[in-house]
Amino acid sequence: MDSRKTFLRKTICTLLILSLFVAGCFSVNVWKRGWKKAKAADWDTTVLLVPRAERSLILIEEDGEIRTELLYDLVENEQIFSEDTFNNILESPEWDDLERAQWELLLQRTRMQQQLEAMYAQRQEALLSEYGKYREELKAAEEALREQEAREQAAKEQAAKAQAAKEQAAKEQAAKEEAAKKAVYCVVNYRGSEKITITQEDYQCLLRIVQAEAGGEDTYGRRLVANVILNRVLDDEFPNSVVGVVFQKGQFSPIRNGAYDRAVVSESTKAVVNEVLKDGVDEANGALYFFARKYTSAEKAAWFDTALTKVAEHGVHEFFK
Repeated sequence: MDSRKTFLRKTICTLLILSLFVAGCFSVNVWKRGWKKAKAADWDTTVLLVPRAERSLILIEEDGEIRTELLYDLVENEQIFSEDTFNNILESPEWDDLERAQWELLLQRTRMQQQLEAMYAQRQEALLSEYGKYREELKAAEEALREQEAREQAAKEQAAKAQAAKEQAAKEQAAKEEAAKKAVYCVVNYRGSEKITITQEDYQCLLRIVQAEAGGEDTYGRRLVANVILNRVLDDEFPNSVVGVVFQKGQFSPIRNGAYDRAVVSESTKAVVNEVLKDGVDEANGALYFFARKYTSAEKAAWFDTALTKVAEHGVHEFFK
C-alpha cells in the first residue's frame, strides 16, 4: 500500500515537472514560432494569433492574464476584428492554406448570417408595414360598412315613416269616404207618414240597383223598382237600409251576375230616383217583390203566383207583396 502511494506521488511530480518545462518552453519560444500580436478592433486588449493551434486566439487582458476564447464566439458574437485587420491576418505567412480557408469560410458564414438577419429584419419591417396598411384598410372598410349600414337604416326609417304617413293618409281618406257614405243625403217622408233616412251610400246604391234592374224600362217602370226597395226598408222582415236591402243574400240577380257593378247610372235614372225620394209616393202599392217572368224559371214563377199577391204589372216586371 505504501509503495503504491509512493509510485503515485512520483508520477504526479513527474507530470508537474514536465508541465512546467513545457510551459517554460512555451513562454520562451512563443514569439519565435511566428505568433503575432494584433489589436482588437473594439477592445482595450491585445490578441495573440496562434496559427495551427486548437484555439486560434489567445486574449491578453490588461492585467497580463492570458485566457483563450473560441474563434466562433469572437467572430460571430463579438466582432472584434475590422475587415482590414482580418484580411491582414489571412495574408500572414504563418497561416497555412487550410486554416486560412477555414477563416474565410467562417467570415463568409458570418456575413451571410448578417445578410440573412438584415433580410429577415427588412422582411419583418415590410410585413409589419403591410399589416399596418391592412389594419388601416380594414378599419376604413369597417367604417365604410358602418356608414353604409347607417345610411340604409336611415333610408329604412325614412321609408317606414313615409309608409306610415301613406297608411295614415289612406286611413284618413277611408274615414272621410266612410263618413261621406254615412252622411245623410235626404230624409224621405214616405207614404206621407213614415220617415226613411237616406245616406250618400244608400243613394248611390239605389241609383245602381234601379239602373241594373230597370235601366231599359220607362220612367214609371223605374219608379216602381225604387218603390219596392223603399218598401222593404220599412218592412220588419228586411234590413232597415237601402244598402242592407240590396245586398241581402239571394235577393237581386244583378248582385249575383255583376250587372250592379257594371251599371252606369244615366241622368234619366238619377232624375227618376230623385223624384221618388222627393215625392215619397208609393206607386207600387206596397209591393215587396218583383220579377220578369220571361227570365224566370217556371218553378220560381209558380212560387210568386201561389205564395204572394200580385199588385201591379208594368213592362217586363210583375210586382207582388
